[in-house]
Amino acid sequence: MCGATEHPSPARPGAGHVDRTAEEAALADHQRAEEAREEAERARNALREARAGAEATAEGEDAAELDRALAELRTAYAEARSAAADAHAAREALDRAQGEHTRRTEQRQAAERRAAARTSHREALAGSGPRCWPSWSRRAARTPPSRGARRGSSGRRGCWPTPPRRRGPPTRPRTG
Repeated sequence: MCGATEHPSPARPGAGHVDRTAEEAALADHQRAEEAREEAERARNALREARAGAEATAEGEDAAELDRALAELRTAYAEARSAAADAHAAREALDRAQGEHTRRTEQRQAAERRAAARTSHREALAGSGPRCWPSWSRRAARTPPSRGARRGSSGRRGCWPTPPRRRGPPTRPRTG
């Protein structure tokens, strides 16, 4: 307070002297620390809200009970996942078996159709019924049933599915 414009013996900067750059660096460090504290406080508040929500959802259960429930759920999930891994192979086997069943059913139905066609073709070749020959029919008509008239598949006298074998020379039907 001497009123001088210049200090007669100004202090010289020493080893621990703080200059403007050091002061600005300290201010920047302080601002970064303040921002980190605010971010940590926001995270803490978010965790408090999450905890309050979890406690409300837990319906009075404590953390140990929730840990046991979580372990049971994880075990059930692992079992379901391993069971589902076998489901793909089982589905493929089922598809193969269904294909085989369909193929065999179609083969059986085709065989039934072929058998029916053969039967109808055989019946068409054989004619509409058993063959009757007039000479045998007349003779059979004269033969009394007691003498054992021959009957064919139709049950009529004198009709045979195939002509009988003749033995000896041909005979004429008797008249009179």
